[in-house]
Amino acid sequence: MSRKAIIREASLLEDKAWSVAKKIGYERTTDNAAKFGRIIDGYIGVGWASKETEIAPTDKFKYLNEYKQATYIEKAIALVMFGIGANVDGGADYGSEDSAWGTLCSTSYALGKICGWIEQIPSNQLSLEEGDDRVSNIWEILGSKGGKARHAPMRDLETWLMQKVSEKFGKEVQRWPSANHIAHEFLDDVLEQSRILEAGLTATNGQRTLAKWISAHKKSS
Repeated sequence: MSRKAIIREASLLEDKAWSVAKKIGYERTTDNAAKFGRIIDGYIGVGWASKETEIAPTDKFKYLNEYKQATYIEKAIALVMFGIGANVDGGADYGSEDSAWGTLCSTSYALGKICGWIEQIPSNQLSLEEGDDRVSNIWEILGSKGGKARHAPMRDLETWLMQKVSEKFGKEVQRWPSANHIAHEFLDDVLEQSRILEAGLTATNGQRTLAKWISAHKKSS
């Protein structure tokens, strides 16, 4: 399956994920996307501890608390959204179109399980241990491996972003604002450019991906 087809299917799957999120009161907004992003950051910090994903020290405690306070359904949905974005946003590419398609199929299956859980039993009637087991089950379905390979459209998008940031804040990288500040300011423009390049950056993982790019660029400069 072509990368373009994968991006199209991932977009449809993201729509489905938000329809599931709506069942527990989450409309598709930038703020809610950011909340799910913080939940997955908290999960990665305590569950995966991947060196590929950097979380600022000042944010670790905040994200960990957000993860701990989330219901198991919120955690599971956050993982699914991460799984969708991992195939299209460069945060954790899976190396080949075949494996990316396989992950999307697994993500669709995981969404089905979450829908079943929502209908079966409210989050507040499930023990913490049972809830954690269900979150772990979603993680196992999606697969915990992340590759470093990046597709050309995402590299082009990252280069485009760095050029725009340099034009606004100058070439002295150490004088730039914080990575999170830049990511927030440029997110809408980058999402628009992503559509032009067919890079597939998603709003769910977008701001975190941009912040990671900026942080890496600062460290290497």
